[in-house]
Amino acid sequence: KERLQELWRDYDTSSIVFDYTGVEEDGGGENPKDSLDGSFSKGILSLVVKSPSKLSKKSIQSPDSFAEYYKEQEKDKEDYEKRISDFISSDTVSLTGILGDMADYGMDEFCLDEYIKHKFQVYGEKTDEKWKQALDYGLEYLAAGKASDEENLESVLNRILLIRTVTNFVALESDSQRRGEARAAAIAAVGFTGLAPLITLTQTLILITWSISESLTDVAALLDGRDVPLWKTPKRFVTNFSEIVLMNHDSLQERAKRFSKSKESSFGYQQYLMMFLAMTKQSTRRYRVMDLIQNTMQKNGYNGFQLGSCVYEMR
Repeated sequence: KERLQELWRDYDTSSIVFDYTGVEEDGGGENPKDSLDGSFSKGILSLVVKSPSKLSKKSIQSPDSFAEYYKEQEKDKEDYEKRISDFISSDTVSLTGILGDMADYGMDEFCLDEYIKHKFQVYGEKTDEKWKQALDYGLEYLAAGKASDEENLESVLNRILLIRTVTNFVALESDSQRRGEARAAAIAAVGFTGLAPLITLTQTLILITWSISESLTDVAALLDGRDVPLWKTPKRFVTNFSEIVLMNHDSLQERAKRFSKSKESSFGYQQYLMMFLAMTKQSTRRYRVMDLIQNTMQKNGYNGFQLGSCVYEMR
């Protein structure tokens, strides 16, 4: 965590501006980043989930209702999808603060999370219980706090995508061969301007694009139960430079198969999710558990059930 924070401290390109006055665009190749726009038009779920049509359509009416009631809702909830869309639309890169704060994680919080894992479902988990869940992706709701299963899953996956983008960028940037490929593409795309700083920036953006493409494959592989190393060397990359622009559903699913099936020691999707829960304020997690309990009770025939009406216990 400390290494990531050090690498990406104040990494932000929003203030970088180039003046094209007097430059005639009479040449220039394709910037691989341009292919991101169409790929993300329907969001990350349409790309990395094997069968998007089979996703849960469940939702609840008032997400974070107890947190709002007690006025302890987490301030400035992060919109990780917006970071990706900002990069696609305006070359704005800001990858700080992805991991949050785990400094105060203690035994009581660990016990709470063990209860959560025992009582609520997660994406990809199948159950034969007759007890109906208000949301099929309960753990994702506890981490994201949005109204629907799809929104919560998307929020979690975008956060994983950003973490993977950072680690993959570090691996790419340390490899001279891949830096050279990105440099050549940058020269082809903007070399006609004669602006050396612009070429360097474009090279960096291409490397980030490559990182995102590889990271989308990582996320698809994680959801498919495959072994994706936390820290990759460039040799472990499954996306070649020529495949950066291939960011549709089918190509990502095929590349995901290049990872082997997960082992007992693998850091998989659920491990990322539990890490995000550990970074969420304990009070927020508790209030979201209360949301799920109340909504689930009502879904199972107890229409008038209100958690606030429980005097001293419930069964």
